Amino acid sequence: VANGVDVEEFVFRPKELQKKDAPTLLFVGNFLWMQNRDALSYLLRDIMPAIHGVYPKAMVRVVGRNLAPAMRRQLSQTGGELLEHVENIQEELYRADVLVAPIRVGGGTKFKILEAMASGIPVITTTIGAQGLLVENGKELLIADTPEETVKALGLLLRNPRETQQMVKR
Repeated sequence: VANGVDVEEFVFRPKELQKKDAPTLLFVGNFLWMQNRDALSYLLRDIMPAIHGVYPKAMVRVVGRNLAPAMRRQLSQTGGELLEHVENIQEELYRADVLVAPIRVGGGTKFKILEAMASGIPVITTTIGAQGLLVENGKELLIADTPEETVKALGLLLRNPRETQQMVKR
């Protein structure tokens, strides 16, 4: 069964990345699911320190419910922001520079990735995050399986606006 999203609801509206020294990364997930808890923990514990080493003003925004108090503190310590009650996820997608989905545990459909792609937002995910999607690394999205690869992928998006625009249009 093919995956998809409602393209009438998720309108394609690509934007040029404006905040090259202070990108806003978006993470979306319901934290009742272990896959999302693991991905966010990995993002906050391992990936964000690596990103802050190169982009000290980078910020992560998290949209999701049921985040445990310990992870709330961890998010706060990175300077991140939690949005629990979002009426329109598309507006949050448009406010972000890139969707980051460092999924390390397989399972389920990655609608967050499909919604970001349908909206014209660049995506950085893992090999597992891209499983089941008809995508190719560097063509429709970027695959990064380590914090260092994530920093490199973010740098590619920020330094190459023409290539980023071509990627989100595919």
